Amino acid sequence: RLRMDWLKVSRFRKMGGDRHREGRRSRSRSTRRLRRSKSPRKKASKKSRHHSPTCSSDPKASPSGAGAAKTNAHFAEADAPDLAQLQAESAALRAKNEELVQAQQEMATQLAAVRKENAELRRQLAQTRRAARQAEDTPPRDSQGRAAEESEASNDGSEPPEFTAVQICGRMMEVYGAPIPNNIALEKRGHLLDAKLKDFLEVIDRAIQVTDLVSGKTLLKNYQEVQDRYLCVFRESGEKLKAGITKRFFFEPVPPRRGAPTFCLDFESHEHLVTARPGTRLDGALGLLPPRNQDLIVLYEARDNKLTQMWVAPDREGLGKDRGTGEAVIAHTEIFQKFLEVVKLRIPKYQTHFHDYHDVDTIG
Repeated sequence: RLRMDWLKVSRFRKMGGDRHREGRRSRSRSTRRLRRSKSPRKKASKKSRHHSPTCSSDPKASPSGAGAAKTNAHFAEADAPDLAQLQAESAALRAKNEELVQAQQEMATQLAAVRKENAELRRQLAQTRRAARQAEDTPPRDSQGRAAEESEASNDGSEPPEFTAVQICGRMMEVYGAPIPNNIALEKRGHLLDAKLKDFLEVIDRAIQVTDLVSGKTLLKNYQEVQDRYLCVFRESGEKLKAGITKRFFFEPVPPRRGAPTFCLDFESHEHLVTARPGTRLDGALGLLPPRNQDLIVLYEARDNKLTQMWVAPDREGLGKDRGTGEAVIAHTEIFQKFLEVVKLRIPKYQTHFHDYHDVDTIG
């Protein structure tokens, strides 16, 4: 029993001593922590744990920090000349680029001026050629508008022949239907085209006008527009261009007198006709219509051996192609009466001749 009591006492003491030692240890740790927090030396050591001497900016912090600062300074000094040289080269390249851009702009301005001058020279050359061609085609005229040769002939007592509208239209249609092949050299074809246009314009007066009979609108205002229009027709239609007259009315003044106008009303049929697109240039430079067949009724006014004016209307009723439609039927149509009003304004007293070319007898 005594032994058991002693063992209990010794165990109690042992347990109390362990608790006492553990308490002392915890108190000593708390004391050390408090002292460390109040000590400036411990703060420095704590700061040193977060900031490595190798990364410190203070060269005196550690020997290794001082070496790193020296190394960075060495590389900075070594890179400084290269950076300055690159900046200088970049500035030089920029200046050179600006000079090139300015030179390019100057060249573009000069090129535009040269193109404008070239276009003006071409226009002047075209006008000169056109004037020379017109001078060759037209003989000099006196104050009365007749050719000088006619004046000389009248002074000699003899008068030059005066052609009617039928004769002039016959010559014009003969030239109009002359074929120009497409499968020949361009230079040779150009000569044929120029010759055909020249022959066609021989019977056209300088004051020519072409008017739409129905609307009253002027289709071709002057000689130049007539020239451009038929140049396009002859060039683009080629050898397939054909024109025929199926019926004709001829009006002449009564009594016949020299210098009075005569009129020819033709029912025409055109094949493979190519013209410029409506609203564009008459020479076809900005677009063409496809080849077409077209029936027209055209009234020609002739004076002084020239065609001075034309009135055009489409043959919508097919009066020209209809073999059964004669003079009496056509004379009562509305379109014929409109053409007749134009004739009456210029020659109040007239005589009419009708020809139906469907009834022309052929031999052979």
